Amino acid sequence: MASVNKDKKGWRVLFVDQNGVRRQIRPGKVNKTTARQIGMHIDRIVATIASQGTLPLQTVKWLSESR
Repeated sequence: MASVNKDKKGWRVLFVDQNGVRRQIRPGKVNKTTARQIGMHIDRIVATIASQGTLPLQTVKWLSESR
């Protein structure tokens, strides 16, 4: 499960990828709610890759809008 933390540089989303490697993403200047949403979508992406499943439609839409 992704965790969201704030430090002096801003928000960061920490997660463990499908290979068990701990990673982080810094989404830039966003609020806490947006950082949590990013973490939720990352969780879904990692779970889908690990299970070789299909991404939920909500995450697919989010990815297409996140440019």
